[in-house]
Amino acid sequence: MPLELPPFADPKHVNRRLHQAALYLVAWETLRSAVLDRVKGFFTDGWTRDESRKMAAQTSLEYKEQVFSKNPRDEFHAACLWLVEHHALDEGDLEIISLARKHRNEIAHEIVGFITMFDRDVSRELLHGIYGVVKKHDIWWLTEVDMAIQDSWTEDDYKVAREGKAIGGYSMLLELILPIFDH
Repeated sequence: MPLELPPFADPKHVNRRLHQAALYLVAWETLRSAVLDRVKGFFTDGWTRDESRKMAAQTSLEYKEQVFSKNPRDEFHAACLWLVEHHALDEGDLEIISLARKHRNEIAHEIVGFITMFDRDVSRELLHGIYGVVKKHDIWWLTEVDMAIQDSWTEDDYKVAREGKAIGGYSMLLELILPIFDH
């Protein structure tokens, strides 16, 4: 009698679970990058290259005072608080971010459970929540920062962006991820 493998050992199951976990982690890192890269970039005095030749921002004193001081133990959260203060995000967005971060940590630290246990699923709902926050952030950044400092934008451009019809690079990546999550 051949040995019967448990259901979680099916390569298709393992592939699907790994696929979903990876997509969620990419979505989380996209959110994190969208927030940190833009806020830090806004307060950058210049650029240098680190040891690996990667570009590194030289943040200004204003960044430390206006952003980092909001939560010196968690730069990402500090940047989120700065965005709330400037009406780019709200308390509901912070709740989604908190839940999404908790789920990200569960996935990253308990990946075996997400592969082998049928009662542990990568949250489609939180993935969509991440997308919603990133899209909102992209629109705010485009309309309140990028368009505000460049006079080449027309009132029609601004209207299209405010209506959510424009798409930023971070949102675009997530729009590619969402449809393939269940495949």
